[in-house]
Amino acid sequence: TAYEVRLPDRGRYVAGPMTLSSRFPFGLVRCRLPLEEAREIVIYPRLGELSATWLRSQVTPGRGTAGTRRPGRAPGDTFAVREWRPGDSSRWIHWRKSARYGELIVRQFEQTGDRQLAIVLDLWQPSVAEPSAKQAVEDAISFAATLLASACQGPSRRLLLGIAGEPISRLAGRTSPLYLKEASHRLALAQASHEDRRMELWESLQRDLDGGTAVLLISTRTTEMEQNGAWQQVIDRFAGQSAESGVQTMRTGEPAFAEAFRVGS
Repeated sequence: TAYEVRLPDRGRYVAGPMTLSSRFPFGLVRCRLPLEEAREIVIYPRLGELSATWLRSQVTPGRGTAGTRRPGRAPGDTFAVREWRPGDSSRWIHWRKSARYGELIVRQFEQTGDRQLAIVLDLWQPSVAEPSAKQAVEDAISFAATLLASACQGPSRRLLLGIAGEPISRLAGRTSPLYLKEASHRLALAQASHEDRRMELWESLQRDLDGGTAVLLISTRTTEMEQNGAWQQVIDRFAGQSAESGVQTMRTGEPAFAEAFRVGS
């Protein structure tokens, strides 16, 4: 025989230990089979649908390597060197040339044409959460999971996922089935926090952010709730570092979110 169990919510489920018992076929003798090992099942977030209008608004013109050069944080073909500037990564210092010229010299890399996408998930909810607040968290996680699934079906690019919740989590890599699996696993286990974890998360993301990163902030807070001026200053400062940087905020309770994303059934 077979039994079907429906697990409607994302998260971790543990089955076992358990005992199977049967009196088949005559009911005179009962057989038991103990299953002492517990099995873990992780349910990934529910995927939804991104609107075609919103997707078109996110498309940026392709930028090939021809005639395009930038100081990069991501490895690529080195085409030149220049003097060190504040904000440059120490990983790209050319120590031999630095010793020759008596000042710090860094490598410059060719533009790879794949602008990094950083999805920053702000999973905040009140300490005593109403059902609507809990649903906002689930909508935000579903939106992030759908974006990652869509990105991993397209051309190779760099992705960065940051989750400000319980726990703080970051995941950097390139689009691939393995990246999507790990990202989905983390989103499945993510929990909201009544504390503001955004600044803590942003500090952990610094080493992966560069001037060509497009940041999409998905937040469960409404505009009226936003009272942290320090956070807005951080975002504005990052957006002003480069003309290629971009920061977009999507709030689950606002019309723009409903227009961009429809939660799956």
